[in-house]
Amino acid sequence: MEFDLYDKMTKRNDIHWYCGSCEPKVMQCIKLEREIERKLADFMGKVEYKIKTLEGSVYKKIAEMEEKISERFRDHINERLKNLVTYTAVEEAIQKVNDNAMSYADKARVDIKEDLTVNFAQDMKENIKTEITGDLQEAQSLLQETRLQVKEQLDKEARRNNIIINRAPESTKTTVEEKIRDDQEYVMELFNEVLEADCNVDDIKKMFRLGARGEYSRPLLIECKSRQVKNLIIESAGRLRGAPQKFKGISVTHDMTIAERAQCKDAVAEAKAKTAADTSGEWKFVVRGPPGEMKVFKVKIRPQQY
Repeated sequence: MEFDLYDKMTKRNDIHWYCGSCEPKVMQCIKLEREIERKLADFMGKVEYKIKTLEGSVYKKIAEMEEKISERFRDHINERLKNLVTYTAVEEAIQKVNDNAMSYADKARVDIKEDLTVNFAQDMKENIKTEITGDLQEAQSLLQETRLQVKEQLDKEARRNNIIINRAPESTKTTVEEKIRDDQEYVMELFNEVLEADCNVDDIKKMFRLGARGEYSRPLLIECKSRQVKNLIIESAGRLRGAPQKFKGISVTHDMTIAERAQCKDAVAEAKAKTAADTSGEWKFVVRGPPGEMKVFKVKIRPQQY
């Protein structure tokens, strides 16, 4: 992708795109969120059906209870009122009993329904929480991982044209302008005379020292205007082996992210350990590869020429 096109696309708020490694994670998050919504809708449908079923059962049980209570009270009253004279008195007594029975049944219906509603609502809450907690935790973990990957990619993009020169001597001049000029002259001589990269001042966007001044020379960060210039300089770094004395001991490296530096450090430690463990004296282990993908290789030691 051309740089101009990249800049135009990143300025648009209505366009979202991701790198090859991040896009599957983002799409997985979206699919997982839709699956959670579908499961929740299905579960709520089952819950609603179960509530209606239980409510029907409750009404049926209450109706049966009312019938039994009514029959028992009617039989009891009939037995107690056999000797009463008037049929009207008996009917009034039966009606009173029926009213009392209905009042009791209504109260029982309300109490039972309230108990069932509270208990069932609590069960629903626990079931829903248990079922979706796992999916939510997985989605959150995946989202966090995706955010870290996006952050790492943005950091890489910001450093893509940068070069770090380690152990380059610092100027002893007094003014900032003189120090900058000395660093610039040192770098241009290194690039053109030693590395033969054919660079000029216009190929460099900015240059500055990293950190506070102390006992040792600070690393020198150089941002090139294009990736082509940066890559040419990195590919020519092997010529430092035959450099003049003023350039001895320096190194020219990529400007790596924190994760890339950690991976590089581990690879260097592995190479040193393998070299120390080799008892033949004919092999050494070196680290090669781009930032974040560095690997340890076994190479034969060249015999010294006398």
